[in-house]
Amino acid sequence: MFDLPNRAAEQRQGAILDRQQRLFERSLIPVLRREFRRFARDVGERFSKSPTRDVIEQALPEHQANIRAILEVTYQRVMEHFGRLTIEAASSKSLRGYEQKSVIGRLTSTIRDWVFGLSLSKSKLIANTSAEDFNAVLNKAPVVEEVAPEVLARDLYRRGFNRAPTIAQTEVGGAASQSQLAVAESINVQVIKIWIDMDDAKVRPAHRNVRPVPVNEAFNVGGERLQFPRDPAGSPGNIINCRCQLGFQTQGGI
Repeated sequence: MFDLPNRAAEQRQGAILDRQQRLFERSLIPVLRREFRRFARDVGERFSKSPTRDVIEQALPEHQANIRAILEVTYQRVMEHFGRLTIEAASSKSLRGYEQKSVIGRLTSTIRDWVFGLSLSKSKLIANTSAEDFNAVLNKAPVVEEVAPEVLARDLYRRGFNRAPTIAQTEVGGAASQSQLAVAESINVQVIKIWIDMDDAKVRPAHRNVRPVPVNEAFNVGGERLQFPRDPAGSPGNIINCRCQLGFQTQGGI
């Protein structure tokens, strides 16, 4: 994770981080799908009693609250894990000026802010997309009242089912990178951060050969300033389905 000597070492480290993130993604996907199923059934039942577009406003608050709770637990677990890995990597390098207590304090603060802040904004985005899915299903019918509740629930769940892997990949990857960055920023030596792409045909052009930057500066990724792969400040085209990873180089710290 620190002081990767060449491109091959970067790729090996990127593959290790990717495999570990996928473990968290695989555990998150079925949890998201269960919530999308519950939400679809709830909407279908409400629609059977009152076949209007208004039912989505009644069902959405619980859906968003459940998504937020899922994200809070996920962020906490992911950030603790990858933050600990980064601390262990820094400790193994015997970096001068490295004080584990202060680093852990910074990581704890970052996790708290991410868990309670980002879970709110992201749950709103996910719930709003569920509302868009609801309207998209109804828009396929000439008359809203003619849509069968069971068809509405089925199509709504199918859309959520298909979204779950992308949500999991984006949220796990962003949380992992943020926790790594919090640790690296706390080390009292000069640190350069490295954008590690997966070096295969799926990598989007803007994510190839991204120039390293000081740890407290942003990468230039396709004209956007991103602090790390899957930075929530980025546009959907730059963060969704991104598999890139974060690495670091130190100067004068060995």
